[in-house]
Amino acid sequence: MLMRGEGRRAGWLCVALLILFAAVAWLAVSGKSAVYDETLHTASAWAGRYLHDYRIDAENPPLWKYWVSLLHRPGDLRPDGAAPEWNKVPEAVKYEWSWTKKVLFNTPGVDGHGLIARSRVMMLGFALLLGALIAIWSWRLGGAVAAVAATTLYSLDPNFIGHGPLVKNDVAATLVTLAGAYTAWQAGRRLTWARMGALALVCGIAVNVKFSALLLGPVVVLLLLLRALLPEAWEAFGRARHGVPAKLLLAATACVLCALVSYATIWAAYGFRFGVAPDPAVRMETERYVARGRYFDIYARHPDRKPSRAEAEAWRPGALVRGLRLVEEHRLLPQPYVAGLLYTWSATRMGASFLQGRYSMNGWVSYYPRAMLFKTPVATLLAMLCALAVLAGPGRRVLRDMPPGARWAAACLALPVLLYGATAAGMRVNYGVRHIFPIYPFLFIATGLAVKALWADRRARIGAGLLAGLLALETFAAFPDYIAFFNAPSGGARGGL
Repeated sequence: MLMRGEGRRAGWLCVALLILFAAVAWLAVSGKSAVYDETLHTASAWAGRYLHDYRIDAENPPLWKYWVSLLHRPGDLRPDGAAPEWNKVPEAVKYEWSWTKKVLFNTPGVDGHGLIARSRVMMLGFALLLGALIAIWSWRLGGAVAAVAATTLYSLDPNFIGHGPLVKNDVAATLVTLAGAYTAWQAGRRLTWARMGALALVCGIAVNVKFSALLLGPVVVLLLLLRALLPEAWEAFGRARHGVPAKLLLAATACVLCALVSYATIWAAYGFRFGVAPDPAVRMETERYVARGRYFDIYARHPDRKPSRAEAEAWRPGALVRGLRLVEEHRLLPQPYVAGLLYTWSATRMGASFLQGRYSMNGWVSYYPRAMLFKTPVATLLAMLCALAVLAGPGRRVLRDMPPGARWAAACLALPVLLYGATAAGMRVNYGVRHIFPIYPFLFIATGLAVKALWADRRARIGAGLLAGLLALETFAAFPDYIAFFNAPSGGARGGL
């Protein structure tokens, strides 16, 4: 056990690491122009807040954009409501790009770059909250040493430094995924109405941050089901529940509450309005998204030719598309939310992906493992390999050293990684390591626990220090081009090409 003074110093060290993260991330991005999606996200955040219109960037839910828009002002953009691009978006989503370009950069008196810069300030808040949650959960599982180790891995990670300030929802989705697992862990240790409510609220936030964050739902359901099946008693509402039926009832109650709160939160995010705009006559042409998905679906199977008329007529939508059509028809969800889901579905039917000199319309099962291998710093990879050896071998004592319920804690760390990893492996679209960001915090925390398990060994402390130095060296050497980061064995940024 660390002395109280040592624990306090470790806490301040975690704070210092997060401040360093914020400083490096901001310095790296402050001199750079917007990346591809930032323009769209920034303009849609302003439109959602001040026009209450969700036609722009419907493929990304609006809740996180409200946070982005906190530093926006009503006069920051001056859109023309009669502009052809604006009015064509509901029928052809491609026009959202020309509208965005026009309102941000081709309208006199509008400082689009300044608006994006202020939006980046707010996004950095998500990244800092993610780092703080990594530190808190690591500390609660393994103490100060685990917290410092995990926070170091995050704060010096070039991928999170590069993406943290960007007006994109990858880091925000990572935050809500980790928060969902953390609140599930808390509820599984001791269930109270407050903890059940916190879990439900996080689930509700997640489904309004990124559509891929819908995967948090299955994660929570499986975790609570597993908690009900574990032999340990489940303390709930002041009583210890031992029988599986009683624990299953608790899990089912929590799942139902999460579903109800998530449903209500979706409606709240769109102002409890079905339509995409204040004018009820404006409707998104969602069948165009279905047609787009149909084309991609057929073309992905035969990329050497265009789909024939016979193939298009023979194609039948799956259960997801049929279900979303019914949801839209009966107005069970806001139309922009349904439109965003259908657009996302169509976009994942096919993607022109590149990997090590090869192209594919269907992606590769090994893409994301290789992306992690190439894009993760060498020191982090070595630390994770050591952690795997520790947690799978004689070092299993780290689990015994945890508070009661070690198996439950291990499940909360492992299950999200397994589920997100399996889902990513099955994706046809391979667009970069940012799409599996939700996996990394769990790996950082597990690595921190392994460091804690070995900390009594002087050689292990020296090794940890050397790895931290190597991580800092590789990360700072890549400054300020962190989006282009590839680790040294992969040839750096030039090798990344």
